[in-house]
Amino acid sequence: MTVPKNNQQDSHSMVAIVSGNSLGLSLTSLATLGQQGSVGSSGAGRSGEQVFVNASNGNLVLRDQDDFVAAYGLDVSAVRTYNSAGKIVGGVQDSWAVGVSRQKVTVPTTWGAVTITRTDFDGAEATYTWDAASSSYFTTAGAGANDTITRDAGTGQYIWTDGATGTVERYDANGRLVSTEDIQGNRIVHTYNAQGRLASSVGANGETVAYLYSAAGDLTDVTTSVVAGTVTKRVHYDWDTSHRMTRVTVDLTPADGSTADGVSYWTTYSYVGTSNRIETIAQKDNSSLKFGYDAQQRVVSITDALGRVTTLNYDATGLKTRVTTPANVTSDFLYNAAGRLSEIDVGGQLEHAFSYVNANVD
Repeated sequence: MTVPKNNQQDSHSMVAIVSGNSLGLSLTSLATLGQQGSVGSSGAGRSGEQVFVNASNGNLVLRDQDDFVAAYGLDVSAVRTYNSAGKIVGGVQDSWAVGVSRQKVTVPTTWGAVTITRTDFDGAEATYTWDAASSSYFTTAGAGANDTITRDAGTGQYIWTDGATGTVERYDANGRLVSTEDIQGNRIVHTYNAQGRLASSVGANGETVAYLYSAAGDLTDVTTSVVAGTVTKRVHYDWDTSHRMTRVTVDLTPADGSTADGVSYWTTYSYVGTSNRIETIAQKDNSSLKFGYDAQQRVVSITDALGRVTTLNYDATGLKTRVTTPANVTSDFLYNAAGRLSEIDVGGQLEHAFSYVNANVD
């Protein structure tokens, strides 16, 4: 149950503050509680890029839709995400992802044993527990209704079903996402290249988002097309030698096939030393954000282009995080013994209180 008590807002919050014991966003308070589970505004600059900080673990998350093709049923989109606590994959931290390249399930050695982990497109991980009665794995993590994972014995595919929407995802025997289907049967098919990288996502009527890579394996371009239509290249990515994304350029006149005319919009990223933690985000419109971290690699400060600073202070008990905006307004995120968000106080007054039944908000 959510109990709003106060309508005080702080217009000077420069990022959205969310909460949750997970990576990404799909299992945080933003997903489970909606706007009541966040403080501040996520929009940064004119690019539309969204910036979030998790007050529970100090994780920095970025999200932007770089391109998409409208399709019947499910649109085909290239959503780019960054996660400061990304996993190590092949010796490289998997901080950046575009499209469904990060989405997968762990393959159990024996069906019906232990647990299965599903990783969402933004890096959020949910653990699924075996239920013998239904011969499936299930979880209640996230926005509510039970999600399940079953197995198609004929194809060897793993079938994930969203208990709230009925959306179905199919994963191959290696745990890679191969299709997404809505409740009406409209399907997006995902393909991979010889190196195992996401190559394309194709909608119900052939609408396509394709991904192009450098010889080093870094994503360089995203293209879109419809059946028998022109291929459009709108977004280009630059990386450093450590496979860290340094620049995203959006061509505002993609029909000419070139950015030489200068009609483009760019966003750049710099990092803390040799780490994968983003230190600055700068955009063509002169907007910028700078992030400071503590020894536990948690975000503790955010500074905008005007020098205004938002700080985060993490209580040693792990049961409280205080966010202080440039206007000196405080937002306290309080947690229960299970680590779930129980209360948000703004300016010393109760803003929202939350209670849970079987791990779901009552």
